[in-house]
Amino acid sequence: MLIGSLTSPEVQQLKAQIADARNRVALDLDQVRVVDLDAAHFLASVEGSGIELRHLPQYVREWIRLERPRVAELERAARRECE
Repeated sequence: MLIGSLTSPEVQQLKAQIADARNRVALDLDQVRVVDLDAAHFLASVEGSGIELRHLPQYVREWIRLERPRVAELERAARRECE
């Protein structure tokens, strides 16, 4: 369970933990009250890859919905750079 804020430094830690996870990952955001843009993009991306987001505050759910097209655009650009 995540508590408090989810900002860029926490996002970097979560990315590392998810990469090391051996089992299915779900993120419980019931106690998260503050999210920055980097976190909104991260949450949109991981949800799109199949990670379950539980107990998401409504404002974060709406922000993810609004940012999803931008996240998809950024991910396409990153894939093109890797080619």
